[in-house]
Amino acid sequence: MELSDNFKPRLSDPSLLFTSEDFVVIEDLKRGLRRLLSRWHHPSAALMMVEALNFQYLRSRNRSSRVILAMADSQMAECIIVDIYARVLQCKSRVTTARAKYYVVLEGFADLEKVNFLTQHYFWLSSAFTAPEDQRGQRHLMN
Repeated sequence: MELSDNFKPRLSDPSLLFTSEDFVVIEDLKRGLRRLLSRWHHPSAALMMVEALNFQYLRSRNRSSRVILAMADSQMAECIIVDIYARVLQCKSRVTTARAKYYVVLEGFADLEKVNFLTQHYFWLSSAFTAPEDQRGQRHLMN
């Protein structure tokens, strides 16, 4: 999804830009991110990851719509942004909550090679432990 220049942040650090057709609410997005990250991380670690980021509303110049910008203020938070982006890519670049569907875009300066390797690793892990369609329900030895 290509955003107009009204929403483009001019940041040097990596940041996540969440857009939606519905009304965006930071608390709803945080709840959805915690639920999404709880698939792969312990719930307390997912809570720590979400709370380590700074969430801000970003309005268009004509004030007709707004998006949510998640920024990092430390080295660890930058790693969390890259990890969240790689995890959300597995879910078709969206976070679905009861209130809205949030689409995510990675903005700012990020090490794209690191993001690419991380997403490929996560996609490999998700496909390595799923059985083929004709062998569902059967037990397999890993070695």
